[in-house]
Amino acid sequence: MADRDRRHAGLAHRGGHVGQSPRRDAAGGASHYSFGTIQPNSQARNSDTYGVLKLTLHSNSYTWQFVPQAGRTYTDGGTTSCH
Repeated sequence: MADRDRRHAGLAHRGGHVGQSPRRDAAGGASHYSFGTIQPNSQARNSDTYGVLKLTLHSNSYTWQFVPQAGRTYTDGGTTSCH
């Protein structure tokens, strides 16, 4: 995993357009850096909180939750149905 800050993007194809079978993108890294150009489908960004991304798989969907380090308050999460 590259050294990047925590972010997640909305559903999109590899070319960046939204369509029938999109993917969700989440990235994070070992160090904090400022963000470069913000992409149009970017939904959440944080550049000062360490934590883990918790994924839970269900029969027809999945949930994700960013769990921050102790003492921090940034959170992010959601549920998406599987295609």
